Amino acid sequence: MRNIIIIIITRMSSSQSEAEKLVKLADASARGSLFKSKDLEKASLVYDDASKMFQSLKLFQKAFLAKERCAESNEETNNVFLAARSYDQCVLLASRAISETKELDVNDSKSIQLLSDFASRASACYALSSRMQQSGECLAKCARILEKLGGIGEEKSVSLYERALDVLCENELELYASDAFRSLCALRCKTGAFREAAELCVRFAVACDKMSSTATQRRCYLHAIIAYLWVGDMKEAELSYADFMEIDAFANSEESLISYELLRGYKEEDAGMIETTWRERRVPEIADACFSRLKLPNPAFPLKGGSMMMMGRGGGGKEEEDDDDLT
Repeated sequence: MRNIIIIIITRMSSSQSEAEKLVKLADASARGSLFKSKDLEKASLVYDDASKMFQSLKLFQKAFLAKERCAESNEETNNVFLAARSYDQCVLLASRAISETKELDVNDSKSIQLLSDFASRASACYALSSRMQQSGECLAKCARILEKLGGIGEEKSVSLYERALDVLCENELELYASDAFRSLCALRCKTGAFREAAELCVRFAVACDKMSSTATQRRCYLHAIIAYLWVGDMKEAELSYADFMEIDAFANSEESLISYELLRGYKEEDAGMIETTWRERRVPEIADACFSRLKLPNPAFPLKGGSMMMMGRGGGGKEEEDDDDLT
């Protein structure tokens, strides 16, 4: 048994040595010399081979460093799509260096920034090669990886999700943005950023309108109202409800009725009415999990009376004349 272990270690050491020799060979090709011009295409191929060898040995830090040089060589020769794919792979390799082999420290902001930088470089290269869908998706993919790492990674993932959504929505690729919207909404709720979650839901609803995804659009509007009520902001919930009632897809929906009844319960300071609406209108079944967990009313915000105008269901978003007439 001991002999077998020695043989395995010897082979691994030999393979690592071979991989490092490939890196040196690639470096020489990338630099050139007095007697030989640099050959970046050859260098990129050799760096790639070295990266694969390091990866097979689970030396992920060496693997992503070799892959990064491969990407840089491709960039210099204007092979930006190949560079993008290599940077994309750097994200995965660096994440494995954190989660599997612990070569990088998950609590080190530099490690988290490294993944983010690789994703940003991949996104830029995809954009240069006119692949905007992949440009946005690689940012969202890195965001999911960082979110799973927790801590500093979770904080960084928010900005990556937002950048991914910017890229996809600005290029009319909302069809590919749904997962990123949902992931960021869930993350916002998890971190207690409910106002930001509500605003994001409205943005998601606008994207759904462009995709003619009315069922999701209606849920997004309901989610926004739930989020505002959860943080005790009834006025913003009412104003949002009035705006949403201008949209046909929402005005005649079950989600609209639920919103109305929840707002009425708050208006009348009736916790029982709110709880009954939540239960009998099957809100936990209709809403996404991150919002269905926010069982209204929130005990942290006692129900209060107010002089806010209530929007009637039949009024298409118009204010009622009588402050107490909610029918």
